[in-house]
Amino acid sequence: MSKSVDVERIIAETLRTAGVQGAHDAAIAEALRNRGLLLDGIETAISGFSGEHRWLSNFWLSPVTLDGVTAATAEHHYQAAKAMNTDDWSQVMSAETPGAAKRAGSAIEARDDWDDVKVQVMRRVTEAKFKYPDLAKRLLDTGHAPLIEENHWHDTFWGVCSCDVHGYSGQNMLGRILMDVRQSLRVKLSA
Repeated sequence: MSKSVDVERIIAETLRTAGVQGAHDAAIAEALRNRGLLLDGIETAISGFSGEHRWLSNFWLSPVTLDGVTAATAEHHYQAAKAMNTDDWSQVMSAETPGAAKRAGSAIEARDDWDDVKVQVMRRVTEAKFKYPDLAKRLLDTGHAPLIEENHWHDTFWGVCSCDVHGYSGQNMLGRILMDVRQSLRVKLSA
């Protein structure tokens, strides 16, 4: 279930996982801002891309067209971008569900430069997903709320893992990309 996470919880959990005690509030807020978890004037974040915020997930069942090719979901495009040959690409793109696309993408041999380009690929896929007016509006309607891809499956690169092992830590790269895309949409609307 998706939920709003208040800043106090983020601060408390960040402090706990960092082992910080008695830190100054301004330093804590700055650390959270640097992680993309806090913006001035924001009291809540959208945390966990499920329930009413499922549409933020790459698993959202909505076609995404990128470079003239339409896939069933953003996850299909992202996973297919790993492929080194057309057979693997086709296998991922024809997967029946986003979960099946992820499994297929995990099973293929990834291109040699994947670690170097995966963030750029995710950015392009996310931009393509939010070119659709209804999704663009929904993203803009999140205002300035931090978007946190909270998970429990240990993904500390794309999200923030809230399991007992990781506490509440992660780079939140998907959340950051979503916030960047949202800001780009704002700029385009104001031009």
